[in-house]
Amino acid sequence: MDLKTVNLTLKLLVRALDELIYKPKAKEEEGCLSCVQEACLRYIYYHISPKQQKPLGKEVADALKISNAAVTKLLDRLEKKAYISREFNPTDRRQVLLSLTAAGLEVIQAKESEQEERIKEILDRLSAEDKDRFFQGINSFMEAALVDREVIDRICLRCGWAHRLDCPGNQLYQLLTGEEKTNV
Repeated sequence: MDLKTVNLTLKLLVRALDELIYKPKAKEEEGCLSCVQEACLRYIYYHISPKQQKPLGKEVADALKISNAAVTKLLDRLEKKAYISREFNPTDRRQVLLSLTAAGLEVIQAKESEQEERIKEILDRLSAEDKDRFFQGINSFMEAALVDREVIDRICLRCGWAHRLDCPGNQLYQLLTGEEKTNV
């Protein structure tokens, strides 16, 4: 396959993943989340530790690479939809602690399940041999692409306390640095 075809194929793959698996619901549907709103909920979901330590608004801004003003507007919208709650840190009132409401938890868990089901539907159309080749190819591509610690840090999904040791990003980070990537 020539480079032009590889380039087009990768662009189609990214668009297919976005359209078929990760794209938010249509705007007119109730409870619809924008990509940034979903990323915010997902960040909060993965960063409330088992000890109930809650993430800060500033941490969300840093993780999503948006300004403090933008994160404030984002949190306002999510709070208005009753997906999150904010409270001041009792030891430092300058800090805003974030948590998901029952509705926020439900929407992010439903989104995760929905995406996994869409992936399963596609994978079920592949033979066992094709699945093995696909996973081997994806892993080989990621290994060849992610050769820089800073790139891994930039694209890391920031899964917080739920960090998976079998995450390909973590495994490649370990190969490069000899350490486990921790996101908490």
